[in-house]
Amino acid sequence: MSSSIPSLESFVAHLDANLSVVTRGWAALSTLHSLLVRAQRDLGVEITYDPASEPTLLQYIAVSTIHSCEDACKGAAIGLLIGLLFSSPRHGLLIGAALGGAVGVARGVDAVARGWRVHIAWDTTGQPTAVVTAH
Repeated sequence: MSSSIPSLESFVAHLDANLSVVTRGWAALSTLHSLLVRAQRDLGVEITYDPASEPTLLQYIAVSTIHSCEDACKGAAIGLLIGLLFSSPRHGLLIGAALGGAVGVARGVDAVARGWRVHIAWDTTGQPTAVVTAH
Protein backbone atom coordinates (compact mmCIF):
# COMPACT_ATOMS: atom_id res chain seq x y z
CA MET A 1 0.00 0.00 0.00
CA SER A 2 1.36 3.43 -0.84
CA SER A 3 1.91 6.21 1.67
CA SER A 4 -1.20 8.11 0.52
CA ILE A 5 -4.47 6.30 1.13
CA PRO A 6 -7.36 7.98 -0.71
CA SER A 7 -10.09 7.37 1.88
CA LEU A 8 -11.18 5.42 4.92
CA GLU A 9 -13.70 3.57 2.75
CA SER A 10 -11.03 2.30 0.34
CA PHE A 11 -8.82 1.28 3.27
CA VAL A 12 -11.65 -0.72 4.85
CA ALA A 13 -12.56 -2.27 1.49
CA HIS A 14 -8.93 -3.32 0.96
CA LEU A 15 -8.73 -4.74 4.50
CA ASP A 16 -12.01 -6.64 4.05
CA ALA A 17 -10.89 -8.08 0.72
CA ASN A 18 -7.37 -9.10 1.81
CA LEU A 19 -7.77 -9.43 5.62
CA SER A 20 -4.51 -7.51 6.06
CA VAL A 21 -2.79 -4.29 5.02
CA VAL A 22 0.96 -3.71 5.07
CA THR A 23 2.50 -0.23 5.05
CA ARG A 24 6.16 0.78 4.95
CA GLY A 25 7.81 4.08 5.77
CA TRP A 26 7.17 6.98 8.11
CA ALA A 27 4.71 8.78 5.84
CA ALA A 28 2.64 5.62 5.39
CA LEU A 29 2.72 5.00 9.15
CA SER A 30 1.44 8.53 9.79
CA THR A 31 -1.35 8.05 7.24
CA LEU A 32 -2.20 4.67 8.76
CA HIS A 33 -2.43 6.22 12.23
CA SER A 34 -4.85 8.87 10.95
CA LEU A 35 -7.00 6.20 9.30
CA LEU A 36 -7.07 4.05 12.43
CA VAL A 37 -8.15 7.01 14.56
CA ARG A 38 -10.93 7.80 12.05
CA ALA A 39 -11.99 4.14 11.94
CA GLN A 40 -12.33 4.05 15.72
CA ARG A 41 -14.29 7.30 15.77
CA ASP A 42 -16.47 6.88 12.67
CA LEU A 43 -16.91 3.11 12.45
CA GLY A 44 -16.63 2.10 16.11
CA VAL A 45 -13.87 -0.38 15.32
CA GLU A 46 -11.99 -1.77 18.32
CA ILE A 47 -8.23 -1.77 17.63
CA THR A 48 -5.54 -3.70 19.52
CA TYR A 49 -1.91 -2.83 18.81
CA ASP A 50 -0.50 -6.36 18.76
CA PRO A 51 -1.74 -9.13 16.49
CA ALA A 52 -0.49 -11.91 18.77
CA SER A 53 -2.47 -10.71 21.75
CA GLU A 54 -5.96 -11.92 22.47
CA PRO A 55 -8.42 -9.41 23.86
CA THR A 56 -8.16 -9.21 27.63
CA LEU A 57 -10.95 -9.26 30.15
CA LEU A 58 -10.35 -5.55 30.72
CA GLN A 59 -11.02 -4.79 27.04
CA TYR A 60 -14.24 -6.79 27.12
CA ILE A 61 -15.37 -5.05 30.32
CA ALA A 62 -14.44 -1.53 29.18
CA VAL A 63 -15.98 -1.72 25.72
CA SER A 64 -19.06 -3.62 26.90
CA THR A 65 -19.65 -1.11 29.70
CA ILE A 66 -19.60 1.82 27.28
CA HIS A 67 -21.99 0.12 24.86
CA SER A 68 -24.19 -1.05 27.73
CA CYS A 69 -24.53 2.45 29.19
CA GLU A 70 -25.36 3.94 25.78
CA ASP A 71 -27.97 1.32 24.99
CA ALA A 72 -29.44 1.34 28.52
CA CYS A 73 -30.11 5.08 28.20
CA LYS A 74 -31.75 4.58 24.81
CA GLY A 75 -33.77 1.64 26.14
CA ALA A 76 -34.84 3.59 29.22
CA ALA A 77 -36.12 6.46 27.08
CA ILE A 78 -38.06 4.13 24.80
CA GLY A 79 -39.33 2.12 27.78
CA LEU A 80 -40.49 5.29 29.52
CA LEU A 81 -42.52 6.30 26.49
CA ILE A 82 -44.06 2.85 26.18
CA GLY A 83 -44.69 2.79 29.93
CA LEU A 84 -46.54 6.10 29.68
CA LEU A 85 -48.89 4.51 27.17
CA PHE A 86 -49.72 1.76 29.68
CA SER A 87 -49.84 4.04 32.76
CA SER A 88 -46.67 2.51 34.21
CA PRO A 89 -43.72 4.71 33.25
CA ARG A 90 -41.49 3.37 36.05
CA HIS A 91 -41.83 -0.24 34.92
CA GLY A 92 -41.33 0.74 31.29
CA LEU A 93 -38.18 2.69 32.18
CA LEU A 94 -36.71 -0.18 34.19
CA ILE A 95 -37.53 -2.86 31.61
CA GLY A 96 -36.25 -0.68 28.75
CA ALA A 97 -33.00 0.08 30.58
CA ALA A 98 -32.43 -3.59 31.39
CA LEU A 99 -33.09 -4.74 27.84
CA GLY A 100 -31.00 -1.92 26.38
CA GLY A 101 -28.13 -2.72 28.74
CA ALA A 102 -28.20 -6.38 27.74
CA VAL A 103 -28.12 -5.48 24.06
CA GLY A 104 -25.23 -3.09 24.76
CA VAL A 105 -23.19 -5.80 26.46
CA ALA A 106 -23.68 -8.08 23.45
CA ARG A 107 -22.65 -5.27 21.08
CA GLY A 108 -19.54 -4.55 23.17
CA VAL A 109 -18.38 -8.16 23.23
CA ASP A 110 -18.93 -8.38 19.48
CA ALA A 111 -16.96 -5.15 18.89
CA VAL A 112 -13.94 -6.50 20.78
CA ALA A 113 -14.12 -9.86 19.01
CA ARG A 114 -14.30 -8.20 15.57
CA GLY A 115 -11.51 -5.72 16.31
CA TRP A 116 -8.50 -5.03 14.14
CA ARG A 117 -4.98 -5.97 15.27
CA VAL A 118 -1.97 -3.77 14.46
CA HIS A 119 1.65 -4.92 14.63
CA ILE A 120 4.51 -2.48 13.96
CA ALA A 121 8.11 -3.57 13.43
CA TRP A 122 11.21 -2.11 11.80
CA ASP A 123 12.68 -3.62 8.63
CA THR A 124 16.41 -4.01 7.94
CA THR A 125 16.68 -0.44 6.62
CA GLY A 126 15.17 1.00 9.80
CA GLN A 127 11.81 1.86 8.21
CA PRO A 128 8.67 1.07 10.19
CA THR A 129 6.45 -1.64 8.77
CA ALA A 130 2.87 -1.88 9.99
CA VAL A 131 0.62 -4.87 9.46
CA VAL A 132 -3.11 -4.46 10.10
CA THR A 133 -5.21 -7.63 10.27
CA ALA A 134 -8.97 -7.87 10.51
CA HIS A 135 -10.70 -10.45 12.71
